[in-house]
Amino acid sequence: FDTLVDDELDSEVAEWVDAALRSGCPGDLGQKVIAAIGWVRPRYRRSSELLLPRSRVGALALFRRAPGRTRLPLPEPVVFALALRMMSLAGLGLRGQLVGLSVVMCHHLYLRPGELARLRWEWLIPASEHSPQRGKQMSLILHPSEEDVASKVGVFDETLLLDLQPLVVILERLRSSHRNGPILPVTIFEFNRLWKRASLELQLDKSIGLPHPYV
Repeated sequence: FDTLVDDELDSEVAEWVDAALRSGCPGDLGQKVIAAIGWVRPRYRRSSELLLPRSRVGALALFRRAPGRTRLPLPEPVVFALALRMMSLAGLGLRGQLVGLSVVMCHHLYLRPGELARLRWEWLIPASEHSPQRGKQMSLILHPSEEDVASKVGVFDETLLLDLQPLVVILERLRSSHRNGPILPVTIFEFNRLWKRASLELQLDKSIGLPHPYV
């Protein structure tokens, strides 16, 4: 790989992408390969559109003809079972409770794992005290501009509506004593470890396969 010049690398990657298309690979695979090449060789990153022209055209064709597969949400009973098991594995007390609540919130709002890991208490905005929606709904601010970390599509200050009433009531009570700081009490690596262990203990691998932590 390191010894290939531009044209040779372009030819090799383009042929591989064509083979991936013929064999029915997911549509985003070509783009991932080009992104990986850019990570190893920074000069091939997106800003260098004139490099690897055949590979980029092939990756675009693969994406258009074979769109990436959609990851469907898990059924709620499965999510609740995972939340309870992870809560038990994380330990008794507030730590375990917050892990379980985070699973339910992640599922309800369809959050990405990285977004869940960055959530902070001050980003939860309850309805005003005299609003009829108090205790029923609350807002969540994702990727606030002051954090300087945009979403996957480059957007700041996204607002999500949290309207699962039992979860809203619990979060409002917890927020009163947690004015700031992260909501998830464990690292995302620990969260994923708990997720995998709970999935195995519930034997989800035998029924639906190990679920991805995009709950």
